[in-house]
Amino acid sequence: MAKILDDVRIIDFASGQLGNYGTMLLADFGAEVIKIEDPETGGDILRSRFPKNEKGSAYHAYMNRGKKSICIDRHNEKGQEIWPYQWTYCGFFRGSGYALVCSINGKYSIITRSGDCILDSIYFADEGAELGYYGGIDTGVIWLYNGTKYAFFDVSSGHYSDYCFDASQDPWFEGTSSLLRVTYDGEKYGYINRKNGTMQIPCKFQQVNTIGFHDGVAVEYLESDGKIVIVHEDGITYALPEFVTEIIDEQFYDDLLLVNDIENDLYGYCDVYGNCIIYPQFENAVHFSEGYAAVCDNKKWGHIDKSGTLLGDYKFDAPYYFHDGRALTTYQNKTVIIGLDGEIITELPSDYQYIDYLSHNIIIYSYGKFCGMLDNNGNILLQVSKEFTFDLYQTDVPLFSDNIQPVMNSSGKWGYINQTGTLVIPCIYDLASVSRRKIMYVQVNGVNEVLSTSGIVLWESE
Repeated sequence: MAKILDDVRIIDFASGQLGNYGTMLLADFGAEVIKIEDPETGGDILRSRFPKNEKGSAYHAYMNRGKKSICIDRHNEKGQEIWPYQWTYCGFFRGSGYALVCSINGKYSIITRSGDCILDSIYFADEGAELGYYGGIDTGVIWLYNGTKYAFFDVSSGHYSDYCFDASQDPWFEGTSSLLRVTYDGEKYGYINRKNGTMQIPCKFQQVNTIGFHDGVAVEYLESDGKIVIVHEDGITYALPEFVTEIIDEQFYDDLLLVNDIENDLYGYCDVYGNCIIYPQFENAVHFSEGYAAVCDNKKWGHIDKSGTLLGDYKFDAPYYFHDGRALTTYQNKTVIIGLDGEIITELPSDYQYIDYLSHNIIIYSYGKFCGMLDNNGNILLQVSKEFTFDLYQTDVPLFSDNIQPVMNSSGKWGYINQTGTLVIPCIYDLASVSRRKIMYVQVNGVNEVLSTSGIVLWESE
């Protein structure tokens, strides 16, 4: 049966998860994928991934199904004849669809996912510079450096600036803003329009915060005269009240900024135009969440709405944030779940050693490293040590990655539960990994397998 990509040939230089996964999908749709690996490094890094046996890695085998594999020595004349573009470095394809590659002459290029070059023969003065750190590939902005000055290239507009900037904005904080932070004199900061390179906000700020423009709306800066202001993308600035002499929270939440009257040591909130909406009157406070903010008076916490109205009483012992109308805090040394009205919904047992939100609508609790689950009303979804448990600290991957979590029963066998605590894959495995991109690696009776999130065996070792 013919497939949609039967007439397409792909040359695959990928090493690692993302590139291999993409070319695997192309092979599934009929493309002839020819995989090329570097003999000097031992080939694709996935060859070393667990689970594996003497025949190789299950991870590598799964990610490279349906592909052909050859090995080319790029430093050999015959290898150069087969593949004339000799990249000594290939970066990751970022969210904007571009990646950095480096040729044997030390020059860098920017390529698309189809292999088209959009910016060729650029040079980084710092040897080994990586685009993910040196330029905002996620946002389509690439910073260049010639040893003394910075320039930038905007992928979407094709604008290529001169090397004239002393420093560039950290690209991780650019977000969706059309403005880029720069400095000409090394002391004062301003903003240029990334689409045309024009100076949109003059360099007049002595100090800037670490976030920059958030959500393309506004952010606060320390102006040259020492005054803290809110700057909008059109360049208009709005002064914060004079009592605001220090930035304590660089980001707006629910369009409100937490501010501190340092002289009186009281907290309040301002809007995006610098207006004091809730005047400093609280001895402590946190930012808003779901339209409410926890505030403190006489060492007790309650919460207010955006008009400053207190809901309930000051009676809780710790600050809190709302998730889907619920919050965790403490009352009389007990962990409680409260609603938006400030009333206690339920009290959690005192022997729950660790309690926190896993995600919206799910609360986790633990005894040591093993956990149970509650819904946001305190009802038990999964009870510790009763049926099966899971290790809270087994991995840096978020719990319930792909909505399932490996668990171990009382016999030491592993399976998987969903977010309701229901066992969806039986506990029959000796080893089990967390789900990554909807596949898991398990071992049973010495056999390594790759599972889908529905429990279907996608691959097994012989």
